[in-house]
Amino acid sequence: LSFRTTEDTLRDTFEQFGKLVHMNLVMDKVANRPKGFAFLRYDTEEEAMKAIEGMHGKVYSLISQT
Repeated sequence: LSFRTTEDTLRDTFEQFGKLVHMNLVMDKVANRPKGFAFLRYDTEEEAMKAIEGMHGKVYSLISQT
């Protein structure tokens, strides 16, 4: 993930695959920015697989539009 990814852009990108029940954008507390990865949990395994298949091999720059 881009170091400028926000929780909002992450949620907006991954909610298209199903209901997110937990999201953790891992932050670097010293640099005060994302470390470049996140953990997501979907309501069902099928939704999680749909996200994996939908995002595999794709490059997104999940950057806030503001």
